[in-house]
Amino acid sequence: MSIQLVITDDHHLIISSIENAVSATGYINICATFNNGAALIEGLKSIQPDVLLLDYHLPDQNGAQLARYITYHFPETKIIILTGFDQPGLALEMLECGCMGYLLKTSVNAGIIVEAIESVYNGRIFLDSSLRDKYVHSIKKGPITTQPILKFTNRELEVLKGIVSELS
Repeated sequence: MSIQLVITDDHHLIISSIENAVSATGYINICATFNNGAALIEGLKSIQPDVLLLDYHLPDQNGAQLARYITYHFPETKIIILTGFDQPGLALEMLECGCMGYLLKTSVNAGIIVEAIESVYNGRIFLDSSLRDKYVHSIKKGPITTQPILKFTNRELEVLKGIVSELS
């Protein structure tokens, strides 16, 4: 198994950290690195990566714009967003734009990056664990009811059945 990876981030330190993290695997090969959206789009015309690690906030475009463009023009490339924005709503938006992964720069480490790349490469969605926890917490807080909201009397149900049967 050999995974072809492209990294796009406007911070050189982030790119070099990811390069160090994935080089130890021996099976993740970095095809190219870019520091803005325009260079990425131009580069994808000649490079066909399996996975793209994409910073959400770039100097010339945001991750949503790029993700929509890339999933339309290069659908074989699987995208993982790497960002500092810790917002479940943004993660959902990026998944709707075609991304398969969402990682937070504040909580990611070398092992998580490799795990995310492998998961996405194999067709699975990967969310940062802190976002998964927030989703679970918000689901638990929501109202869960097993009883119907509206209760009808026997007579009201009889009238409704008559209406459904087209009686006057």
